[in-house]
Amino acid sequence: MKLNRYANGRVRGRYTNLNNNKSYELIGYNYANGKLYLDEWNPYMGDIEGGLGSARVSLRKVTVNGRVQWQGRMSNMDKRNFTMSFARTSSTRTGSRNKDTLEKKLR
Repeated sequence: MKLNRYANGRVRGRYTNLNNNKSYELIGYNYANGKLYLDEWNPYMGDIEGGLGSARVSLRKVTVNGRVQWQGRMSNMDKRNFTMSFARTSSTRTGSRNKDTLEKKLR
């Protein structure tokens, strides 16, 4: 998984589901400090401009054993729900955006 965070609070990235090897686009905002909201777009159902959102993700930032994590829920449009968490593994600054590579864990 990789997420790009921009100075205006916008977040955009992509992840690959290890169960089916399909990639999904994530687009959202970090409106408030410690809160992250993302929409998952399924490219297999159309592109982002004309496609369908396939899930909503709501996360909050916590520190576990000195490590920053984002924890919360993924709610798929077909009513499936998953607990999920991300842990930051690296961070670099490039211009006006902060690129974060994150680990994804679905429980």
